[in-house]
Amino acid sequence: RQARGVIRDWAYTARTGRFPSLDGVDAEAAVRRLTTPVLAVSMDDDSFTPHATLDHLCAKLTAAPVTRARYTVAEAGAPLDHFVWVRAGGPLARRVADFAAALTPPA
Repeated sequence: RQARGVIRDWAYTARTGRFPSLDGVDAEAAVRRLTTPVLAVSMDDDSFTPHATLDHLCAKLTAAPVTRARYTVAEAGAPLDHFVWVRAGGPLARRVADFAAALTPPA
């Protein structure tokens, strides 16, 4: 079971398309200030976080370099959704490792 606060935050985000203020912090502004490179991967057949939902989140990352990817059933070679993708996560793990290896360490 999810904590009530998490469910409340999800409901707020679903209704408004915005993140709620968290402990007095404007989460929307904080996300806009992020500059860390982001690999954002959505899964085929994920009814909890569809591709469009992650696209919406990525659009908020205005200062961060975003690499947007979709993990497909064809790439996985197995069914996918919000939970079972882990059972076919090898190709995605390689993609994440390649992304991380290509990052330039801060000076």
